[in-house]
Amino acid sequence: MQFSVLLSIYHKEDPLLFHRAMVSIYEEQSLKPDEIVLVQDGPLTKDLDDAIVYWQKALPDVFKTIPLTENQGLGIALAIGLEACSHSIVARMDTDDIALPNRFEKQMAYFNDKEVMSRVPYPIDICGSWVDEFESDELCITSTRRLPEFHQDIFTFSKRRNPINHPSVMFKKDLILKVGNYQKMPYFEDWYLWVRSMLCGAHFYNIQESLVKMKAGFG
Repeated sequence: MQFSVLLSIYHKEDPLLFHRAMVSIYEEQSLKPDEIVLVQDGPLTKDLDDAIVYWQKALPDVFKTIPLTENQGLGIALAIGLEACSHSIVARMDTDDIALPNRFEKQMAYFNDKEVMSRVPYPIDICGSWVDEFESDELCITSTRRLPEFHQDIFTFSKRRNPINHPSVMFKKDLILKVGNYQKMPYFEDWYLWVRSMLCGAHFYNIQESLVKMKAGFG
């Protein structure tokens, strides 16, 4: 089963962190994505443009960019990017986070490996994981964002806090489009999407280990 990775970038982001994220998404993965979709949310800096050109040359058959003439904000940028994803399974990443080497292999198993899928008593539509936080050194983990594992506990948790670590999520594209896609909801684009998904009957699961390293204060 093929899958896409969806990212969005805007002018305030760091080209070095973007490069590190891309290395973790593709070069270091045990299961490599078939497609990486990057939405350029408005005009970028020269350094970011140069970093994007590097990956366009490095992964010409995998890396797809969507330039927007004006900054639209994360919700709209992700909605546009999701429409452009070619595959039925889509993973999210932020451009300053780091995917652990087995992230995609472990998550994809919950969508296409019958033995792994049988461990959960329902079909999964949206799959997240824990994430490790760091401040400046990715080797120095300061905390871990742990979330409930099974759907009912995730549903209860969602009433007071965001139940999915957004940079760790992988989902079925058709389901997300069915519930209205990402929408403009500053700082809560993902939580708003999860609530709408639950109301439409989507099933959630959180892998009980960290599959992403995330800069503290973001995501």
